[in-house]
Amino acid sequence: MGTSTTEHIVEDTLYKKAKEISVDRPMHPAIEYGERVISYAELVDLVDRCALSLRRRGVGVGDRVAFLAAPCPEVTTVLLACSKIGAIFAGLGPRLSDDELSHLLEDSASTIIFSIERLDGRDFAKAIEEVLGKDEKHRLVRLSDFGAFLEQDAAQQVIPADDPEAAVALIYTSGSTGKPKGVLISNLAILTSVTNALARIDMEDIRALSMLPIDHVAFLANEVVMALLAGGTAVQLPGFDVERTLEAIEQKRITLWCAIPTMLQRLASSGRMDEFDLSSLEYVWWPGPLSREAFDAIRCRAKRLGVSYGMSEAAGGITFSDRDMSAEALLSGVGKPLPSLEVKLDDPVEMDGRFVGEILIRGRQVISEYRGRPDATADSFTEDGWFRTGDLGAFDQEYLSIVGRKKELIRSGGYNISPYEVESAIEVHGAVAFATIVGVKDEEYGEVVAAAVSFADGRTADVEELRAHLRGRLPGYKVPKLISVWSEMPFLANGKVDRSLVRRQLAEEWKTLAHT
Repeated sequence: MGTSTTEHIVEDTLYKKAKEISVDRPMHPAIEYGERVISYAELVDLVDRCALSLRRRGVGVGDRVAFLAAPCPEVTTVLLACSKIGAIFAGLGPRLSDDELSHLLEDSASTIIFSIERLDGRDFAKAIEEVLGKDEKHRLVRLSDFGAFLEQDAAQQVIPADDPEAAVALIYTSGSTGKPKGVLISNLAILTSVTNALARIDMEDIRALSMLPIDHVAFLANEVVMALLAGGTAVQLPGFDVERTLEAIEQKRITLWCAIPTMLQRLASSGRMDEFDLSSLEYVWWPGPLSREAFDAIRCRAKRLGVSYGMSEAAGGITFSDRDMSAEALLSGVGKPLPSLEVKLDDPVEMDGRFVGEILIRGRQVISEYRGRPDATADSFTEDGWFRTGDLGAFDQEYLSIVGRKKELIRSGGYNISPYEVESAIEVHGAVAFATIVGVKDEEYGEVVAAAVSFADGRTADVEELRAHLRGRLPGYKVPKLISVWSEMPFLANGKVDRSLVRRQLAEEWKTLAHT
């Protein structure tokens, strides 16, 4: 089947779609978590009971319901229950710091908060109770008490909400600069995004790996909802780990996986992929740039590869690859815009032989506002309703490529330099596991290119070797003047590199080096 160019608009709620599928295939596994297998009929029953219990705890239309946990069936149950009663699910990741957790709980003003108790030595239940104060502790439901929370009286019913355009999820941006903003995402936006992505994926019998943080839009759209909307199975893991992931693919016969590029990079550098049977993988795709090493490692193990570009403000995907994309196009681009979105470049300028501009989007998937932030909302939209993504892109015929963040573009000695281009060039070196490129202030050039690199297990290279490697691939002005070797990269809770931290540390290193 060829790539569909027809726009799919799904004017429904997440709950009603799940209910519809449960009628068609009641005994088919909806969620697998360890040894637990939950059918569609069982899932809808759990959701109905959870919706009734939420109502009895005072949760109404538009109220926020927070959940702090790793992926698990209870998270999916609460998400769908929120959709049923018109409430808003707010996922919180366990990697949040105490200050971040406190801010998000205060900002979301959640009526009820579900939470794991402990993880990696942290007492999350206690931390939440301290934020709430003694008079509000009743708002916390510990995950260990979830069974008792579910209402057992099946005789009572909750009439499902019937507004597809109502918000169903609240996702916070990573907050690498300033306080995170709350992105309100509607049922219609998620279902439209996922349905159009599924048309590009074009496969049956989906068994999707689900292990991204629950505060990540890809967990919501590209893992759980995608599997359920296709009538498939979401195989949930409590987070990424090289061995655990490879074991799950082999033992659970995973067919579909949306992998963050850093995950694929870690698998490639681990040297352990040949120890497992990964032949079940029908389709693996990733959002954003991927190194050649990781690409080659997954290319020979998955039957089809794909790439996408998206963001929380677009309820997931903005672009998605098609069957016609070559290997080089998959490495350099992010596919074609989904038919449910308009995509254009704002005031493009010539850069390295192509026209580059900020990516603007418009369509049903795009948010209408940031919760409680009219200033941020106004700054993010043009006067004629286009959303400013903050990303710089270029078109090669129909395919879009990402040049970098508008704020991250390096301007050195009159040249505009894309960090992604330099990162891709340095990560081709066999010893390099990760590279992060930033611009740091310099009196002579305005900014200079600086690199933080970490090596794959058991491999190493000296700085001059890396520079020689880059000189064979890039013009001299793009070769980093500072290359700093790090034992590991710092990652944000959403799996992305903390560029702000890297920039601060490299700026200090360059300041010291420039004055010696």
